[in-house]
Amino acid sequence: MAPAIVKCKIVGGKVALDFEISACSTVRDLKENISGKTKLGMDRQTLTCCGEEMELENLRSLESYGYAEEAVIRLDASPLPDDSRFSILVKSANHPYATISVMEKETVADLKANISRLPPTPA
Repeated sequence: MAPAIVKCKIVGGKVALDFEISACSTVRDLKENISGKTKLGMDRQTLTCCGEEMELENLRSLESYGYAEEAVIRLDASPLPDDSRFSILVKSANHPYATISVMEKETVADLKANISRLPPTPA
């Protein structure tokens, strides 16, 4: 008999993922799937049962948590260490190319505000 398949809904922040995984898969397997879809490193993921504050342990199976058919699991992402910055290359009508340094926790609104503060490029 084939192993049971769990339909997972992963929620957290602006992330909502739906996929199926074997009930005998471990939490680590689930994190690998999430990492493959989101590029969020497994070491930065914390998974908890929705409605509970219990963190899911990497080596336990989904089945051991009682997930036999469906699971709703909360994903929390740890921020990059030291509020690391990275660069975004911006192109707009007033700025052919500009590089703006941002932190992971900054929003699109923050980025737009930074772009609006750039001095105009001479014609």
